[in-house]
Amino acid sequence: MTIDIFWQNFLAQANLPKDTTYYESSYFGVDGDMADSLLALVLSGQKRATASCLRAYEAEGSKQPQIGDYSIITDWHGTPHCVIQTTDITIIPFNEMTYDIAKREGEDDCLETWLDNHRYCFTLEGQELGLNSQRTCSCSSRTSRWSTNRNVALCRPNHVGAALCRPISWRDTCD
Repeated sequence: MTIDIFWQNFLAQANLPKDTTYYESSYFGVDGDMADSLLALVLSGQKRATASCLRAYEAEGSKQPQIGDYSIITDWHGTPHCVIQTTDITIIPFNEMTYDIAKREGEDDCLETWLDNHRYCFTLEGQELGLNSQRTCSCSSRTSRWSTNRNVALCRPNHVGAALCRPISWRDTCD
Protein backbone atom coordinates (compact mmCIF):
# COMPACT_ATOMS: atom_id res chain seq x y z
CA MET A 1 0.00 0.00 0.00
CA THR A 2 1.34 3.43 -0.88
CA ILE A 3 1.80 6.18 1.70
CA ASP A 4 -0.90 8.28 0.01
CA ILE A 5 -3.49 5.50 0.02
CA PHE A 6 -2.62 4.62 3.64
CA TRP A 7 -3.01 8.30 4.63
CA GLN A 8 -6.37 8.68 2.85
CA ASN A 9 -7.63 5.48 4.56
CA PHE A 10 -6.52 6.84 7.93
CA LEU A 11 -8.26 10.17 7.34
CA ALA A 12 -11.49 8.40 6.42
CA GLN A 13 -11.35 6.02 9.39
CA ALA A 14 -10.46 8.81 11.83
CA ASN A 15 -13.15 11.10 10.35
CA LEU A 16 -10.62 13.85 9.64
CA PRO A 17 -10.88 16.39 6.79
CA LYS A 18 -9.44 15.11 3.50
CA ASP A 19 -7.06 18.07 3.31
CA THR A 20 -5.39 17.19 6.65
CA THR A 21 -1.64 16.85 6.06
CA TYR A 22 1.08 14.85 7.78
CA TYR A 23 4.44 16.07 9.01
CA GLU A 24 6.54 13.17 7.75
CA SER A 25 6.60 9.55 6.71
CA SER A 26 9.55 7.66 8.17
CA TYR A 27 10.89 4.83 10.30
CA PHE A 28 12.60 4.95 13.68
CA GLY A 29 16.25 3.91 14.03
CA VAL A 30 19.41 3.74 11.97
CA ASP A 31 19.16 0.30 10.31
CA GLY A 32 16.63 -2.32 9.29
CA ASP A 33 16.74 -4.41 12.47
CA MET A 34 16.38 -1.34 14.68
CA ALA A 35 13.60 0.12 12.53
CA ASP A 36 11.55 -3.07 12.65
CA SER A 37 12.18 -3.58 16.37
CA LEU A 38 11.09 -0.02 17.19
CA LEU A 39 8.04 -0.35 14.95
CA ALA A 40 7.02 -3.45 16.94
CA LEU A 41 7.28 -1.40 20.15
CA VAL A 42 5.08 1.29 18.61
CA LEU A 43 2.46 -1.19 17.43
CA SER A 44 2.38 -2.91 20.83
CA GLY A 45 1.78 0.44 22.56
CA GLN A 46 5.01 0.23 24.54
CA LYS A 47 6.72 3.06 22.60
CA ARG A 48 4.76 6.27 23.22
CA ALA A 49 7.47 8.83 22.51
CA THR A 50 10.59 9.42 20.48
CA ALA A 51 13.70 11.57 20.77
CA SER A 52 15.62 13.41 18.08
CA CYS A 53 18.80 15.39 17.83
CA LEU A 54 17.62 18.98 17.75
CA ARG A 55 20.67 20.11 15.78
CA ALA A 56 19.85 17.59 13.04
CA TYR A 57 16.70 19.56 12.19
CA GLU A 58 18.83 22.70 11.93
CA ALA A 59 21.53 21.00 9.83
CA GLU A 60 18.95 19.52 7.44
CA GLY A 61 16.98 22.77 7.29
CA SER A 62 13.84 20.84 8.21
CA LYS A 63 10.89 21.87 10.34
CA GLN A 64 10.75 20.50 13.87
CA PRO A 65 7.61 18.57 14.82
CA GLN A 66 4.84 20.64 16.38
CA ILE A 67 2.04 19.66 18.75
CA GLY A 68 -0.81 18.35 16.62
CA ASP A 69 1.41 17.09 13.78
CA TYR A 70 0.66 13.64 12.37
CA SER A 71 3.45 11.33 11.22
CA ILE A 72 3.23 8.05 9.33
CA ILE A 73 5.51 5.36 10.75
CA THR A 74 6.87 2.79 8.30
CA ASP A 75 9.03 -0.29 8.49
CA TRP A 76 12.59 -0.18 7.10
CA HIS A 77 11.27 -0.83 3.58
CA GLY A 78 8.87 2.12 3.64
CA THR A 79 5.64 0.19 4.16
CA PRO A 80 3.28 2.31 6.31
CA HIS A 81 2.02 0.71 9.53
CA CYS A 82 0.63 3.42 11.78
CA VAL A 83 0.04 7.12 12.32
CA ILE A 84 1.20 9.01 15.39
CA GLN A 85 0.16 12.46 16.50
CA THR A 86 2.47 14.69 18.51
CA THR A 87 0.76 15.69 21.75
CA ASP A 88 3.71 16.96 23.81
CA ILE A 89 7.23 18.17 23.11
CA THR A 90 10.05 18.51 25.63
CA ILE A 91 13.32 20.05 24.50
CA ILE A 92 16.16 19.26 26.88
CA PRO A 93 19.97 19.17 26.66
CA PHE A 94 21.19 15.62 26.15
CA ASN A 95 23.15 15.58 29.42
CA GLU A 96 20.04 16.64 31.37
CA MET A 97 17.81 13.80 30.15
CA THR A 98 15.87 12.07 32.94
CA TYR A 99 14.56 8.54 33.05
CA ASP A 100 11.02 9.86 33.56
CA ILE A 101 11.22 11.36 30.07
CA ALA A 102 13.29 8.58 28.47
CA LYS A 103 11.08 5.71 29.66
CA ARG A 104 8.17 6.97 27.52
CA GLU A 105 10.11 5.62 24.55
CA GLY A 106 9.67 2.10 25.90
CA GLU A 107 13.11 1.01 24.71
CA ASP A 108 15.36 0.89 27.79
CA ASP A 109 15.22 -0.30 31.39
CA CYS A 110 17.38 2.51 32.77
CA LEU A 111 18.70 5.95 31.88
CA GLU A 112 22.24 4.67 31.27
CA THR A 113 21.22 2.37 28.42
CA TRP A 114 18.97 5.08 26.97
CA LEU A 115 21.93 7.50 26.97
CA ASP A 116 24.28 4.92 25.43
CA ASN A 117 21.81 3.94 22.69
CA HIS A 118 20.88 7.51 21.80
CA ARG A 119 24.49 8.71 21.95
CA TYR A 120 25.25 6.00 19.35
CA CYS A 121 22.32 7.00 17.10
CA PHE A 122 22.86 10.75 17.45
CA THR A 123 26.60 10.35 16.79
CA LEU A 124 25.93 8.38 13.58
CA GLU A 125 23.40 10.97 12.49
CA GLY A 126 25.79 13.77 13.40
CA GLN A 127 28.59 12.23 11.36
CA GLU A 128 26.31 11.99 8.32
CA LEU A 129 25.32 15.65 8.75
CA GLY A 130 28.79 16.96 9.66
CA LEU A 131 27.83 17.82 13.25
CA ASN A 132 30.23 17.77 16.18
CA SER A 133 28.99 14.65 18.07
CA GLN A 134 26.38 14.38 20.79
CA ARG A 135 27.82 17.10 23.04
CA THR A 136 25.89 19.65 21.04
CA CYS A 137 22.69 17.61 20.76
CA SER A 138 19.46 18.27 22.56
CA CYS A 139 16.54 15.87 22.80
CA SER A 140 13.04 16.57 21.64
CA SER A 141 10.70 14.04 23.17
CA ARG A 142 7.25 13.44 21.68
CA THR A 143 4.40 11.72 23.42
CA SER A 144 2.08 10.54 20.72
CA ARG A 145 -1.41 9.36 19.91
CA TRP A 146 -1.24 6.15 17.91
CA SER A 147 -3.38 4.64 15.21
CA THR A 148 -2.77 1.30 13.53
CA ASN A 149 -4.10 0.42 10.11
CA ARG A 150 -5.45 -3.06 10.94
CA ASN A 151 -7.29 -2.46 14.23
CA VAL A 152 -7.68 1.26 14.25
CA ALA A 153 -7.36 2.71 17.74
CA LEU A 154 -6.80 6.30 18.73
CA CYS A 155 -4.95 6.75 22.00
CA ARG A 156 -4.30 9.73 24.20
CA PRO A 157 -2.08 10.03 27.27
CA ASN A 158 -3.91 9.99 30.59
CA HIS A 159 -2.89 11.93 33.68
CA VAL A 160 -0.10 9.47 34.55
CA GLY A 161 1.30 9.17 31.03
CA ALA A 162 -0.17 5.79 30.09
CA ALA A 163 -2.29 5.49 26.98
CA LEU A 164 -6.07 5.24 27.03
CA CYS A 165 -7.08 3.38 23.88
CA ARG A 166 -10.42 2.72 22.31
CA PRO A 167 -11.28 1.15 18.99
CA ILE A 168 -12.88 3.57 16.55
CA SER A 169 -15.44 2.91 13.89
CA TRP A 170 -16.47 4.93 10.85
CA ARG A 171 -18.89 6.89 13.07
CA ASP A 172 -16.38 7.83 15.79
CA THR A 173 -14.50 11.12 15.85
CA CYS A 174 -11.13 12.02 17.33
CA ASP A 175 -11.16 13.66 20.72
